[in-house]
Amino acid sequence: MHSYPNTFVVDLNPDYGLIEVSGPDNAAFLQGQLTADIRTITPTHHSLAAYCNPKGRIRALFRIFLVEDRYYLQAPLLLIPSAMASLQKTAKFSKVTLTDVSQIWHRYGIALDHSTQLSNLHAHLETIDNLILLPIAENPPRFEILGTTIAIEHLWKMLQTQYRIGDFNDWLLLDITNGIPEIWPETTELFLPHYLNLPQLGAVSFNKGCYCGQEIIARMEYRANLKRVIKHVTQQPLQTLPKPGTPFLDPETQQEKGVIISVAQSSDDTVELLVEHSL
Repeated sequence: MHSYPNTFVVDLNPDYGLIEVSGPDNAAFLQGQLTADIRTITPTHHSLAAYCNPKGRIRALFRIFLVEDRYYLQAPLLLIPSAMASLQKTAKFSKVTLTDVSQIWHRYGIALDHSTQLSNLHAHLETIDNLILLPIAENPPRFEILGTTIAIEHLWKMLQTQYRIGDFNDWLLLDITNGIPEIWPETTELFLPHYLNLPQLGAVSFNKGCYCGQEIIARMEYRANLKRVIKHVTQQPLQTLPKPGTPFLDPETQQEKGVIISVAQSSDDTVELLVEHSL
């Protein structure tokens, strides 16, 4: 592999956690809990999926993928305990087992900036068994690499010799510029899926049948005039970064215009915000 200056790798283990959903009823259980159609999740297709309360407000936003016959739900690490506890209340009525496997799986991110890098990456990963490659975005090409064996630890050591080592701010900055939202402990149960553009991101199915919050979410799709949208905002450097869940004030009028979803700092110290913004 060759070195490219604008690419980076990042250790995502301190920031994201993972729930394993196993058992004969796991697909049916998740179909009744999440906004995405579980039937579309395959070993080669993953998706964002919201887990909502009965009022349609998002408790957690998962990235869901399938390995063999087990589903995995990724979310910010600090959100995993509350999400697990809430899911367990319904899981006890099904033949499913929920397991926090955050410390068993290893998760690394890689961002690319050159067309030849993708083929190089695939060629290298094909030589390593038991790795999962999740495409996150196309511009720039960005992937998560997950695994449970010692092989992924060797891969991480190799990647650090080939690419710049980034941090979670770098990763989050690309999420913000690509309009990919996140739910943090500070923003759980604040947003409806439409306010975060989740239908357009493929995270909501409107023909899968009932799930928690489905009635309100469907009403938003077919009857309501959408009055809040997701918006990327750039602000001048600040001494202290605002936290997710805090009000977003219009820079000119200082009137409250929305709620901050995610925050990152760019290389020129400007502050990049993803905001749930009123129209």
